[in-house]
Amino acid sequence: MPVLKRGDRWYFDFTIRGKRYREAIPEARTKAQAEQAETQIKQSVYDGKYGKLKAQVPLEKFANETYLQWARENKRSAYHDEYNLRHLLPYFKGMSLQDITAEHVEQFKRKRRNEITTRKELRNPNTVNRDLALISKIFSLAVDYCYIENNPCRRVKFFKTDIKEKKVLSRSDEKKLLSVIPADDRLYSVILVALKTGMRRGKLVKLKWENIDFDASMIHIPAAITKGNRARSLPLMPDVKAIILSLRQRDRIVAEIFPGFKLSAHSVTARFTSACKKAGLEGYTFHSLRHTFSTRLSDAGATLVVVRDWMGHKTVQMTNHYTHATPEIMRQAMEMLEKQNIRHKLGTENVGV
Repeated sequence: MPVLKRGDRWYFDFTIRGKRYREAIPEARTKAQAEQAETQIKQSVYDGKYGKLKAQVPLEKFANETYLQWARENKRSAYHDEYNLRHLLPYFKGMSLQDITAEHVEQFKRKRRNEITTRKELRNPNTVNRDLALISKIFSLAVDYCYIENNPCRRVKFFKTDIKEKKVLSRSDEKKLLSVIPADDRLYSVILVALKTGMRRGKLVKLKWENIDFDASMIHIPAAITKGNRARSLPLMPDVKAIILSLRQRDRIVAEIFPGFKLSAHSVTARFTSACKKAGLEGYTFHSLRHTFSTRLSDAGATLVVVRDWMGHKTVQMTNHYTHATPEIMRQAMEMLEKQNIRHKLGTENVGV
């Protein structure tokens, strides 16, 4: 049977001496590479070498040399992994992939959780869960590459965490936030465009002038900067168009619309957090602006399908995660319900007359 592709991975599937061999070929990117790998695997089966684990290798070496190379080729957020590994790998200093057990991972989880951060607080369990997910991915890749047989993280439970309420910026809080930022500050424009388009932070800082079609009034978002690797287009509404045109007058020679933030999206987050603190607003993140836009779009009467497509979600279930009933909308719904109750009561009383 020829090699098969399912999803993003290639698989080999063949039978030799009555025994079936079927596995993923994670390193293959093309059919030709998959076929080449299949040929080598068949030969290792004939030679009696297939299925034997590779020599021991330190986790640190595998993570820095093999995993990070894979991450850079397959993940847009690889730089996050590279940064986080600097803090996580020392916990397993000198240990090989084969030596690390579920108990070691459990000890890592416990130590990480009980650490005091620079803010003089215990480390957030959500942070530890993200660390565990990264370590687990490294071991999963090691399993795929035949360094180990099983991922020890699979037997380690994540911390149970409270689901935080997704905050939506009210109109009054929006005014408070913008009031502490000078109108000519680029952060002011970034926040306004985010509130009026629902675009993610990463897309905004990578958006270029070539992505704006002023004649057709469209924003074309290339696949290379989207989370789902799917190109899409958004209507360029008049108020957003005016904001972007004003920026064009200031920066005619740069490629990015928001060049002050092009090196790191974290600078947007840091400045946004600082502005919220100055405005006396708590619990908001830059991503709250995306939740705010989705909610306002729904409040304006847009259907879930329209909101889904605008936000770039694959399912309406994900859209529901972003769209929330604001206090104003709930108050209006309650007023409508009260009016219905009054009409029903009046109708019932009239029946008895």
